[in-house]
Formats: sequence, C-alpha cells, structure tokens
Amino acid sequence: MIRAMDISRYTPIIKLLAVVMLSEIVIMSSLHLLSEDSTPWLIDMLDVLLLGLITAVVAQLWIVRPLDQAREQDELFRSIAEHSHAGLVITDPAQDNAIVYTNAAFSHITGYSMAEIKGKHPNLLSQGISFQAEQKKISTALKAVLPVSALLKNRRKDGSIFWNDLHLSPINVREGVPHYWLGLLHDVTEAKALSLQVEHLVSAIEQAGDMICIFDQHGCIDFINQSFKAQIDLGEQQIKGQSIWQYWHDEKWSKEHVQHALSEHGQWSGRNWWTGAKNTPYEATTNISIVEGDNGQRMFIAVIRDMTDEIEMENKLAHAQKMEAVGTLAGGIAHDFNNMLAAMMGNLYLLKKNMHEDSSVVSRIESIEEQGYRGADLIRQMLVFARKQRVERQDFDLQLLAKETIKLLQTRTPEDIRLDTNVDPVSMILHGDPSLVQSSLFNLVNNALFAIEEVQNSSGHDGVVSLSIQAIALTSLRSEIRQALPSKSNEKQPLCAHISVSDNGLGMDKATQKRVFEPYFTTKKLGKGTGLGLSMVMGCVDIHGGWIGLESSPNMGTRFDIYLPLNGTTIEPIAARETAVFPGNGELILLADDNATLCDSVADILEDAGYRVIKAIDGEHALQQYMEHKADIRMAILDCVMPKLGGVEVAQAIWQHSGDSVKTVLMTGYDMDGSLAQEWAYGEQPLILQKPWNMEQLNGALESMSDVEIKGLSPDATTQM
Repeated sequence: MIRAMDISRYTPIIKLLAVVMLSEIVIMSSLHLLSEDSTPWLIDMLDVLLLGLITAVVAQLWIVRPLDQAREQDELFRSIAEHSHAGLVITDPAQDNAIVYTNAAFSHITGYSMAEIKGKHPNLLSQGISFQAEQKKISTALKAVLPVSALLKNRRKDGSIFWNDLHLSPINVREGVPHYWLGLLHDVTEAKALSLQVEHLVSAIEQAGDMICIFDQHGCIDFINQSFKAQIDLGEQQIKGQSIWQYWHDEKWSKEHVQHALSEHGQWSGRNWWTGAKNTPYEATTNISIVEGDNGQRMFIAVIRDMTDEIEMENKLAHAQKMEAVGTLAGGIAHDFNNMLAAMMGNLYLLKKNMHEDSSVVSRIESIEEQGYRGADLIRQMLVFARKQRVERQDFDLQLLAKETIKLLQTRTPEDIRLDTNVDPVSMILHGDPSLVQSSLFNLVNNALFAIEEVQNSSGHDGVVSLSIQAIALTSLRSEIRQALPSKSNEKQPLCAHISVSDNGLGMDKATQKRVFEPYFTTKKLGKGTGLGLSMVMGCVDIHGGWIGLESSPNMGTRFDIYLPLNGTTIEPIAARETAVFPGNGELILLADDNATLCDSVADILEDAGYRVIKAIDGEHALQQYMEHKADIRMAILDCVMPKLGGVEVAQAIWQHSGDSVKTVLMTGYDMDGSLAQEWAYGEQPLILQKPWNMEQLNGALESMSDVEIKGLSPDATTQM
C-alpha cells in the first residue's frame, strides 16, 4: 500500500516563500514611490536589506523556533522512552507492522536488542506458543484501528516464558490509517503467579470441606464458601448481610463470651454447636481469627468443621473397644468355665450310667445336664458376639425353635403380664446358629417384660407382650429392608422371616434409641441388667445377614422388627447319636490336665469303657510319663493350657519320638479361631476337642486308634459332657 503524500510537513516553507514574495512586492512598490533622483544601486541595496530582514524574522518565528521545539520534544521523547520501565515498541503498518523502534526496557524484558528485532514482526515473541484468545482480540483491534489491551504469554530470546501486559495504540491516524502502532509492554510474570496463587486459594476455600465465613465486627456476613451454603441450605445472597450469631447454638459458650474473647485476644477456638438447615443443630470445631479488611477495617474469618461424622467414628471406635472388652472378658472365663463344665458333665455321665435303673434319678441328672449345655452355649454365644469364635451354622426350622422358645418364655412370664404369640404354621428354614436366634428372642421378650414392670410399678396398668414370627415375601418389603437382605436368584418367590416383639411398656426417647444397641448401655438399675442383651441381638442379626428396626415413644411402648433371609430348603433328618463310649481293649492312653477333677472324671470314663489310663498333672509330668511308657502308649489326650509345658509343646515332643503312630488329641476350653490346628507344623494334625465335648467327638478320637475312619465331628451333638 502506497501512503498518500502529506504536504503538511512543508507548510512552514510555503508560508515563508509566500511572505518573502509578498514582502518583495511591497518593497518594490514602495521604492518606486521614492524620488526618481535616487540611484539604482541604493534602491537595490535597500530592497535586499529589507527583504533579508523580513526573511530572517519570519524564518526565526516559523522555522527555527519550531525546529528547536521539535528537537527538544524529540530529546524528551527519547529520554522518556529510554528511561521508562515499560517496554516500548513501534511498528510500521506500511511494512506489515514490522518493528521500527524498541527501547532499552523492551530489550531488558525480551532479551532482544533493537538491532536484532528491528524489521521483524512482533509475532516473533509468540513462537512455539499455542494460539491465545487474546491474540484474536488484538487482530480485531488492528483492523478497526482501535486501542487495545491484552495479557499474552510470550517467549524471551533465551526461551523462557513471561507474561506480557500489552497496551497497543494507533499513532497519527489519518483517514482511518495509522502511521504507526505504539505498544507498551509490562512484564507481569510475578503478578500473574501471585494471581494464580490467589485463584488457587479462592478455589481451595470454595471447595474446602470445612465451612468458611468472613464477617465484620458486628457479625454481618461478608463471604461464605460452598460448604457453608450447603450446610445452611441457602444461597449466598440470602445469607450475605445476615448475622453469623443467628446460627450460633451453644449453651456452654455464649456468643457474648466469644465476642469478648475476639475483642480482647483477636482469636477464639473451641468445640461448639451451630444451627444448620431447618434449624438442625450440629456439633463442630470452630476457629475464629482476625483478618484485615478494606480501609483497615477489622474483619473476622471463621473456619467451622462439622464433627458429625467424626463423632460417629468415635462412637464406633468406642463400640469396638467395648466389644473387645466383652471378648477379653468372655475369653478369660471361657477356659476355666468350660473346664468346670467338662468335669461336671463327665461325672454326670458316670452317675447316670450307674443309676440307669432309677428313672427318676436319671431324669434329674439329665435336667442338670441340660443346664450344663446351656451354660456352655452361653459362653459360646458370648465369644461369637465378641467375634472371638466362629459361628457354627446349620439349617434349622425357625417355626420349631419358636415353639420351643415360647414354652420356656411362658414359664418365665409374670401372671399379671399377658404374652401373645403368633407363629406362622409353615416351615421356615434358616441357615445359621439356632442358639443365637433363641437367645435373641429371650433378650427381646425379657426387655419387653422389664419395660412393662417399670410402668406397672407406678400405674398398675395391664401389660401385654406380643411375639410374632411370620414368613413373608421379600418383594413385599420396602426397598431399605429388601436391599439389606440377600436373596437367591434361583428362588421364584424369595421369602424372609419377620420377627416382631412389641410391648405397651415404658418406651424410649430419641436419645435412648440412638444408644440402645451399644454394649454395656442400659437404663436398668444396678444389678438389673448388663447392657449386653440388645447388643447381642444386633450381633445375631448381623451374623445372619438380616435387618433390625426399632419404633418407640415415651410411655407408648416399643416395637422391634427383625427380618432374616430364609434358606428355602428342607432339613435332612438327623440320625440318633450314640451315648456310649467307644469300647476299648486295654489300649494305654496318656491323659494330662492340670484340673484334677476333670482329669479324674475323664480317666474314670475311659477306664469304664475298657481303656488303661496314665494321668499327668502338668506338661513336664506328661512328657515324663510318655518317656517311661512310650512303647505301650497308643494315644495322648492333652490339655492345651498346663503349667510348665503346654499341650501343643508336649504333642510336638511326642511326634518327634513316635511320629504319627501315637494319636494325639488336644483338649481346649477356648480355641477362638481354630489357631491350634493352624499352628501344627508336623505330620498328621492332632484332633481338637472343645470342652465340654460331645460323646460323638470323643468316640471319633478313640476310634482313630483302630484306624477306623473318623466320623464327622459335629458341634451340635445332643449328648455332651
């Protein structure tokens, strides 16, 4: 494009010539008016002098003085340009906006000297950098010949990146065409980094899980983050300007106390209560400190952490610790208690055998045996409840179990309380532990009876406890319960058992309902309850993959609903179990137990069955007896926990001498996870007899001496000792 000729720059010369010509005309006209006697040379001299004088004056005014001013302005511009901290670049549109001038600051910012950059396009600074939206903004401004500002990512001569705050302006625009473009560059890399930090900080504050609120000294809210909005369930515009103290909901720390602490110390932190959406209170940890606002105004920032989840975790941890305490307690007594039961059951077995002709005495002995079974089962349930022993699962009919349980409950129910029962007359097969289910029914009904007795003591009203057990379709349940129960895909109509226990007794408030399943929590007076009944019910429901619900109101009674998945199978009939000891033929057995009573009773049983027995009172004694009679000993029955040497150590020593030729049986009152068998690292694993064992298990051990196939060791044998 050829730029149009601009004659404005020649205006002073044209004006000077015009004045000179006009002056010459005036002078010549004036000289002709002089006397004709004047000599020509004098007239010419006057003409030259006057014309020179006029020319000098006009040149001084119109040429010399403007040139001096222009020179001063040029020097001023150059001084400003060279000493400016802003980079300055001038491009020529006539040369496709090639650079024609840069200052020292430009060279300092970009690393390019004017000699290196002159004649090149400014896009040189953007080489290797992807297209930026701001570049389109600059292109639009260049076409429209308008000033523009843009923030660009540029590259220095050494390849490093810097952020350029560019201000571009057209210079000397005539007829829509600029003579030059003037660009001012500012290196804002540090400011950009700081801006990114601020953006990240704002983003972190907005997305923080903690609630953050900034308010003034009067409590008026100025800023809240997303977490605060979600907790209050209001928009920012609705909350902004409100008082932070209207959400304060704490009895221990009044807002006046906190305000005083802030005015005195500028900081307060503690655990307190706030009000959330729908005026729901929640506990939180709060930290309030001073921040400087605009114009030095004192502002406060509150960081609030909702402790609801943490408190729930603390409660779960406390629950787990209580469960561990229960397990430790149960494990501690299990060994000694089972030893005592084993000794008692052994003697009862011998007594019953000797008194078989007197049916009334045998009946009483069997009654005592039944109580012994219940005592052993109670210990096992405690261990299962505390996760210290594996659940012994089997298929059983809940209907038959319920009928048996109801008979026992009816004998325990006071005469002034009515027990209503309704059991579905269909078979309901559960796969689980019948003892745990039965104990849960006992605990629920006993709690209901207690709740009614508390009301009767004060009002004397008629008490009613209702126990209902029904088989219902899984599809009829609400989704919350249905999702909690497992179902088998091959069942066309999956069923579950619905157990309901309700009463019209004392009832519970909301606070009690939240804690009712905690171990050791009880509302009963000292000596009236342990606080473990409902915890064991909850444990039983969890073990069987069920669901439990609670409805209660003060003075309106309580209702527990339990749903357990049914197995949908039939139960194989159980063959009658032997009650006699497998007969011996004079085989020699080493029997070691530090409980003398138990050791004597077992020895009597074995000797009565035809075996010879060598007794030992501790591990070292057992090993000594073995070394003396090892040629004749066919079996060693060893208690696991004995003084000096344990049964496992004795069994290992015996195996090292005799290998698998001597059958080894380990007796234990408490093997919580089957670890005894897992720890055995030798040949054939020893048999494990859980005290008090049943006769089938003992017979299985005795039969192994004759290399007879050991029958399955079933924990649910009906005869134990």
